[in-house]
Amino acid sequence: MSGPTAPRPALEDPGRTLTPAFRELAECLEEEARLVEALRDALLQQRAAVAADRPEAIQAGVEEMARILLALAETRRRRSERLADLCGDGATPMDRVADILGVPLPPAVESARLHLRRLASDTAREAAINREVLRRAIEAGDAFIQQLFSGAAPPSTAYGSAEARRGEGPRRGFLLNRRA
Repeated sequence: MSGPTAPRPALEDPGRTLTPAFRELAECLEEEARLVEALRDALLQQRAAVAADRPEAIQAGVEEMARILLALAETRRRRSERLADLCGDGATPMDRVADILGVPLPPAVESARLHLRRLASDTAREAAINREVLRRAIEAGDAFIQQLFSGAAPPSTAYGSAEARRGEGPRRGFLLNRRA
């Protein structure tokens, strides 16, 4: 059996009045939207850096994304606290809050929720594109290295290689295993 639950804040008239709990939830959603948009922008910049072959910009983008993701985790923690205040459970999905409370979400909260959902969808699409672009860039780099080393001639000596002196002739190339 669970312990006593914290009293829920007064909802007043959520359709007309933005109570402090709903105002704080809307602010959390708006902050999440700003961070998700910044993440999307960082993904676009990373893709441009890959296209321009600028490794330092790619690294800077990775660091920026890490900072954004940390801030996003903190904002989501705050949103979870607001949801716990309103619904009793911080893990309540945003699209279920109105059903649980039995009242429609205030327009400011609903608008912020829908805006965040659209940005999250756009950002997920950009992340998928970046994964593919980066995968192909890595494959192209691996192929380039293989080609570079497979066409390399063995070091030249004044007397030739041991194989050439034995009549075997020089080898044409070698395979590079980058995992070794």
